[in-house]
Amino acid sequence: MAERRRVAVVSTTRAEFHILEPLLNALEADPRFSLQLIVSGTHLSQRHGLTVKAVRERFPELVEVDAQFDSSDPTALVRSCGLLAAGVADQLRRNYADVLVVLGDRFELLSVAQSAILLGIPIAHLHGGETTAGAIDDLVRNALTQLASLHLVATEEFAQRVFALGGELGSVYVVGALGVEAALNNRSDSRSDALRATGLADHPYVVVALHPETRGSNTIHDLFESVRGALEHFPDLGVVVTRPNADVGGDDLTELLKRWASGRPRACFVDSLGDDFATVVSHAEAIIGNSSSGVIEAPALRTPTVNIGERQRGRPCASSVMTVAAEVDAVSAAIEAALTVPISYNRIPYRGEQAAKDTLEALASFQRRG
Repeated sequence: MAERRRVAVVSTTRAEFHILEPLLNALEADPRFSLQLIVSGTHLSQRHGLTVKAVRERFPELVEVDAQFDSSDPTALVRSCGLLAAGVADQLRRNYADVLVVLGDRFELLSVAQSAILLGIPIAHLHGGETTAGAIDDLVRNALTQLASLHLVATEEFAQRVFALGGELGSVYVVGALGVEAALNNRSDSRSDALRATGLADHPYVVVALHPETRGSNTIHDLFESVRGALEHFPDLGVVVTRPNADVGGDDLTELLKRWASGRPRACFVDSLGDDFATVVSHAEAIIGNSSSGVIEAPALRTPTVNIGERQRGRPCASSVMTVAAEVDAVSAAIEAALTVPISYNRIPYRGEQAAKDTLEALASFQRRG
């Protein structure tokens, strides 16, 4: 029997883990591969819900790298990235990988990639070739594309962008969006499961998933006030507010959202919905904010999206995604449309029903150079 291909996968956030989960399950079950899961970032942060506990229940052999991602202060984040690079390097050397898998555009992944490059381990990058003009994610994503040897992209359009960035023939595979597969796998058709996860009574609700624009023109106060003010027009709606990412400004936005949720009837603030995220979103009247989940996963779950501001500008959007300025009237009108106007789902750019299977085949066929 051929030696197993050793695949290391790094996860630093709860959202990223749930996107990666179909691939992790497939790697674990396939005898062609040996999986090393490295967990770090906000997974190990108490204030972000200590989500490593839930990950360990599913993957007990994971290894932890505590890089102290407990603050959104820029200097603190730089220190954390340094700890992450050193910790990941130690883990990769102990169980030398044939390939390292990273997903997306989180800034801390540059530290992870640095470790792999210096150790001579090739990088497989998921979700390259995309554009999000309102965040520094574009810079990070394109840098990871330049550093990667294997490119696992969501659509043919993104494949062409990777080629334009220097991706070579034979190194770029269109595998779809793992997040779509994860959402469809984890969704429950039972509304009672969504209500149990949120603690809300049985009435219509929306999900608010709002993050700072790390490169856009809207401040966290602009974003927050546009959502708060718009939802004042819908006092009977329940509201599920999820914690922002550990981006610069994330702590301040978190405090604004927490205080607002605590003072609004039929509202709750959650650090992480975990495995319940897809179920909660699928039974919501809409997802409101600027999260990539509103653009990628929500259309597959048949939930309308009110996409605010510039963070996701540049992504192809389904017909169910309404992109509006960070202004109260614009957000309010989009929420009204989500509640009252029939929504079309006939144009969904992100597919992923077999993304994990296609990703496995790309990893199996990858030939390491040098």
